[in-house]
Parts: sequence; structure tokens; C-alpha cells
Amino acid sequence: MSLIQSQTERRALQAGIVFAGLHILAVLYVVFVVTPLLGPADAPVAERAQKIVQYASNVRLGNFLITSSLPFFLIFVAGLGAVIRRLGATTLSLIVVVAGAAKSVIWPIGLMIADAAIGIARAGGENATVVTLASVAPFSLAFSAWPRAVMAMAATTALQQERVGPSPRLWLGWLVAATSVLGTLTPVVPQMFLVLAGGTILFDLWVMSISFTLMDSRTTPGSALE
Repeated sequence: MSLIQSQTERRALQAGIVFAGLHILAVLYVVFVVTPLLGPADAPVAERAQKIVQYASNVRLGNFLITSSLPFFLIFVAGLGAVIRRLGATTLSLIVVVAGAAKSVIWPIGLMIADAAIGIARAGGENATVVTLASVAPFSLAFSAWPRAVMAMAATTALQQERVGPSPRLWLGWLVAATSVLGTLTPVVPQMFLVLAGGTILFDLWVMSISFTLMDSRTTPGSALE
């Protein structure tokens, strides 16, 4: 018997695949196009502020690309939570939904705050204020890595205990959790930003993998989780 019992659930998991594809492209654009344009984080404040204004269109395009995938992620989270709840893991399904919702809003809120830096800079605002607000974007991504780790751990625990899908795919969730936790160090250790960015892309690949896994899986006898 198929693990997915309705077209709505299947479409929710398909939304996860769409999210992953869009989000990977957006993150790659931000990391390899926008970030180099803005220069190193320890550059002089005046230079950073000037570049924020100079490359404002690139920054705002990156923000738009990041947030455009958000609706698909929210649909995926609801579908994933429904599947895990049916497996008997009611508490874990709730953790997945709550953590997914938290993860989905923290970074966009940070991007919205950072976007205000562009307007302040164009209005002749203080350079230190502009740079400080702009730094909220990577910091908010780091903070969003906490619920990202919780979501991956909760979902992986539920699916592993019920032996849903190939083991290597499921272990990817633990790798996502580990890199996410390491990425939260970015505000303290700026060099960890690459780990944070890599963990973000790894999370997207996990979402894509788990979507395909659940759509292809069938229910098998196993002990209830609760």
C-alpha cells in the first residue's frame, strides 16, 4: 500500500521538489554573485555602505529569489507533517511543522530588515547603521539554522524508526542537522558562513530527496512510534 494516500499529499511533496530547485538557485546566486560584490565583511564601513547602494538591484533580486520559494516550502512542510503523523509519530510531526514554520520566516524577516539598509543608505544615513542593518541577513540565516536542524532531526527520527526509504537517504537528515548546528556559529566565527551556506544547500537536497523517497515508499509493518 502506498504511503501517500491522497493527491493533496503527493502535490505537497512535489512542492518540496520545486522549493528545493528554486532555493538552490537562489542561494547560489546570493553566495557566488551578491556576496562577492559586497566585498569582505571586515572591509571599511564607508566602503561597505557604498557597495550596498551600488549593487542594490543585485541584493534585492537575491532577496526576491530567496523568498519566492517560500510558499512551496510551507506546502511541503504541511504534507511532510501529515505523512509523519499517519505513521503514528504525532509529537514528531508537530515538531516538524513548528520547526519548519519557524525556519521559513526567520531568514525572510532578516532579509526585510537588511533591505531597509538600502533605503537608509540612499537617503544619506549613517554608514555604520547601514552596514549593521545589512549584516542582519547572514545572521538571520544562521539563526534559522536552529529550527532547520530540529526539523531534519525530527523527520529523520520518525522515518528511520519506521524504516521508510533507503537508509543512506535518511542519514542525510543527520548530516543536515550537523552542518546546520555548525552554521549557527557564523555570527561568532564569520568563516563559518561557507559551512552555513553549504548546509543550506544540503537542506534543500534533503528536502528533494525525502520528497522522492516518500512518494516512492510503501507502508511496511513496524512498531508504532507512540
